[in-house]
Amino acid sequence: MNAHQIAKRLIDLGLAPVALLPPNHPNEAEKPPEKRGKAPFARDWQSQPAPRSVDDMPDLMPECNVGVRTGRVAGARIAVVVVDIDSEKACWWAKEHLPATPIVTVSGRNTAGWRGQHWYYRRPETKSDERVGGRERLQRRALALARALDGLGIDI
Repeated sequence: MNAHQIAKRLIDLGLAPVALLPPNHPNEAEKPPEKRGKAPFARDWQSQPAPRSVDDMPDLMPECNVGVRTGRVAGARIAVVVVDIDSEKACWWAKEHLPATPIVTVSGRNTAGWRGQHWYYRRPETKSDERVGGRERLQRRALALARALDGLGIDI
């Protein structure tokens, strides 16, 4: 599938795709090969509403990579959280500690028989003005989790 087909499918699913520079773009040349093709074309991509069609993505070329915006995005029907798993050890940890998800994509290059994974979850519904109770407790738990994941190869 090319970038237009992928973006259309994501839009049809209610997600918010974003055009990413292709790995061979001149702006990507200075990066290590595994980091290329991950930068969005537009500088203000985070403030843009979700595209309603591929026509709303003027920077998208067939050879581009396509990312998925996470969290709440204006115009997207579904808000997602993605867990980026970058090692086999991290995958074993995730299988033990995270809920199962039906949406797992393969990412990155094959390194020593392993390719990364992205695990997609629907973001919990909350009212935009709803206050998160126990914010300090949640921040402490998040910090403890970040320390536990440090070096494991998991990003959220």
